[in-house]
Amino acid sequence: YTQTELGLIPAIGDNGLYISGIFVGIIFKFVGEFWCGVIAALLVAGGYFLMALTYDGILPWGHYGIMTLYFTLVGIGSAFGYIIPLTCVITNTPPEKKGTTVGILMGAFGLSAFLLANVGKAFFKGDTYGFFIFCSIFASIVYINSALFTRIKRVSPKVNQLDLYIRYLTIFIFPMREYS
Repeated sequence: YTQTELGLIPAIGDNGLYISGIFVGIIFKFVGEFWCGVIAALLVAGGYFLMALTYDGILPWGHYGIMTLYFTLVGIGSAFGYIIPLTCVITNTPPEKKGTTVGILMGAFGLSAFLLANVGKAFFKGDTYGFFIFCSIFASIVYINSALFTRIKRVSPKVNQLDLYIRYLTIFIFPMREYS
C-alpha cells in the first residue's frame, strides 16, 4: 500500500465508529447490553480477522478499499462495545461521581489505541498478521466480558428514555469543545 492509502484506511474506517453511533444508540435501546456486546465482538473480531487474511495474501483481494471496509466493521463494532459501559456509567453512577467516572471511561477508551500500539511494538514487531489476530481475539474477549458482566439498572417507565439517548449523543457523538 502507498502512504496515501495507508492514511485513508483508518481515516475512512474511523467513520464507522463515529457515524454509526446514532444507529448503535437506537439499536441498543431495543436489544440491550448483552446483544450489543455480542454484536461488538463479532464485528471487531471479523473486521480484524479479515484484515489479517487480506494483509497476509490469504484472501485474493488486497485493494485498500476492501481494507477500509474491514476497518469500518471494526469501528462499528467499537461503537457497539463502547455504548455498553458508557450507558452503564450514565445510568448507574450517582450524579456527584458521574463526571469522574465518565472521564475515566473516555480516557480508557482513548488510551486503548496507545496501549495496543505498544503491545504491537513489543510483541509483534514485523508481524502485522499476528498483531491483527491478537487484536481480533483481545477485543472479542473484552466485548464478550462486557456483555456478560455489565448490567444497567433498569429505569422505571416514568424516566424519559429520550434523556438517556440525548446524554449518549452529547458524550459520544458530539464531544465537548473548548470555549475561549
